[in-house]
Amino acid sequence: MKLEKSNNWIVFFVAIMMILLSHWYVFFYFPPVEGWWQVYAYLINKGFKLYRDYDMAFPPLFAIFNAALMKLSPYYVFYRVVGLIEVIGIFFFMYFAVRKLYDEKLSLIAALFGILMSVYNNVYIPNDYHTAVNLFIIISLYLLLDYHDVSKSFIRRSLSGVLMSFFLVGSFFIKQNVGLVLVVASLIGSGVSLLINRRREDSYLFVLFVLSLVLSYVFYMMMIGMDYFEILGLTASNDSKGSMATVLSRIVMDERNREFLVKGLLYFIILFLFYPWLRDGVKKIYPDAVWLFEVVVFVFLSIVFFRDPDDTAVVIVIIYLYSLIYLFFIKREYNVLLLPLFALIYANSMTAGLCVGGLFIIMPFAVSSVFGSMISDFKRVRFEYLYYPFIGVLFFSLIINKQEDPYRWWGLRQGPIAQAKYELPYYQLKYFKVDRATYQLFSDIKSEIDNKSHSIDDLYLYPDIPIFYQLHNKIPVTKNIVQWFDVIGTSQFNEELTQIKKKNPRLIIMLDPPWDVYKGHAAMKQSRLLQPDFIKYMDSQVSCGVYKLVKYQIYNDKLFGDNVNDEDFIGMITVVRSPEVVGKTIEELHRYGILKDNINVYTIVSDSTGVENVQNHKLCFGDQIFVYLKYSQISDFVCAIGTPDISNNTEYVLRIYELSEL
Repeated sequence: MKLEKSNNWIVFFVAIMMILLSHWYVFFYFPPVEGWWQVYAYLINKGFKLYRDYDMAFPPLFAIFNAALMKLSPYYVFYRVVGLIEVIGIFFFMYFAVRKLYDEKLSLIAALFGILMSVYNNVYIPNDYHTAVNLFIIISLYLLLDYHDVSKSFIRRSLSGVLMSFFLVGSFFIKQNVGLVLVVASLIGSGVSLLINRRREDSYLFVLFVLSLVLSYVFYMMMIGMDYFEILGLTASNDSKGSMATVLSRIVMDERNREFLVKGLLYFIILFLFYPWLRDGVKKIYPDAVWLFEVVVFVFLSIVFFRDPDDTAVVIVIIYLYSLIYLFFIKREYNVLLLPLFALIYANSMTAGLCVGGLFIIMPFAVSSVFGSMISDFKRVRFEYLYYPFIGVLFFSLIINKQEDPYRWWGLRQGPIAQAKYELPYYQLKYFKVDRATYQLFSDIKSEIDNKSHSIDDLYLYPDIPIFYQLHNKIPVTKNIVQWFDVIGTSQFNEELTQIKKKNPRLIIMLDPPWDVYKGHAAMKQSRLLQPDFIKYMDSQVSCGVYKLVKYQIYNDKLFGDNVNDEDFIGMITVVRSPEVVGKTIEELHRYGILKDNINVYTIVSDSTGVENVQNHKLCFGDQIFVYLKYSQISDFVCAIGTPDISNNTEYVLRIYELSEL
């Protein structure tokens, strides 16, 4: 049911202000894993060819876009502002698209809800490639609805079809899995609509649509300079997220995905079958109390939502998918969305589990459908009296959440905004403030590169901190600038190891993740990871004396934040890897000054057996040492003795290796 139309510009103004205010925190965090796209852009502007000189696991359109932006400004804050402009664009096209099916106010609230849910995501960065592809997707969906709107003129529908083709193919050249399934779904959906309606005008439009898709593909290929085999390498032959079978079946094989699908089906049955029956019963017995019944149900659903906003939002999307299937033969105006929206859900499942970050584009349609139906019986209470407070609570919940937890990705997190007091030591990162741990990490890396890197190509960054190539005007040693688990394929990583062993870069800097991250990606890919092989290789190089470890720093805002003293004691288990301490006793290490007097060694395990006389045991390669020491002593101790086994890592660790002078 459509509500009474109201052109209230104040509501739009408030919505825009809420979007802007919800992004205030983005200038108070900067994870060291950000900057992938700026590095790709930096290499493009230096004249290197992607997929030839350097590999990239993504289509190139967003990298090319960033290369153009980099010519306008060197400051990373500029990209955040551009990303915010893109978000505003997404909001308006969300509204325009939903407005074709629902009331003006409901569409506006639903579009705002979608944007806020995207910001709510703990890995959200406004200038990421996800933002760009979502802008292309929502424009495509708006044009798709316009293309199928028989009330529009033939010329307008033709123009919408041509423009839709351009943005659909563009989405493929930003994020291949999403773009590919969306193009196929839109093409099949339009073909099915043509067969059902059998209108001659639609036949002409469909031919024009197909021709526009082909021409758009040719246009993008000419613009970016890729060939067919490079496109194929990005899709069919890339196993970075698992085998093809694993990727295609993840929507039902992943446990959490199955949970969402089952929950969605259950709640769909309740909302579309049981709820109308109960509402009609209330209407017959107490006609004037229907509005109160609606209010009670709305409040109950709101409480359920705020208990777990991320998961509940995904379930709402799944409910909407089921409702589209249910209404397929009842309301033709909704049918055109069925395949494209299912394609977006399916594509999101390919990369990982279903989540709000990949599904928020569907949220406005889902919210308008699921919650909008609840206002049909309101007579005494205007619907905004409920929906405006709901959005307000979501907005302030978002603000509070981001205040304490602005960024978190696979355990890598930034401290609360209140602790963001430090300016990063790079002019390109001016206008950002971060917590102490992040500042220290950037400062330590900068100091090591400034002092120990003597040429443009003697630095290797691993596995997902390539930003320092661009910040220091360096050239990556190998073809892959990112070695993250679901970005680099098996054959590429094998080649990576081969190149590292040949070139022996002077300085190797890695931000090694906790062991749970390794296990999580191995489970997702359902295959053995190669990244631990690189860690083992570096440990062996230290044991052989080829490399020496010069920095070992735990990166965690709780262990190294404003409220933690460097003098606090912690316990850890490390492994003897340094040839300089092999054959020496703990007593000798204290005597020679390798170990400080206040570092207490409690246990040594050698050949799986505990050592009785800890102080006089001659250390051997592979001995495990349990030690109790201050945080400020960790780096010196580990660099002297050896690194812990990666399976014991519970935090992100900065490791810096320098090539020994042979």
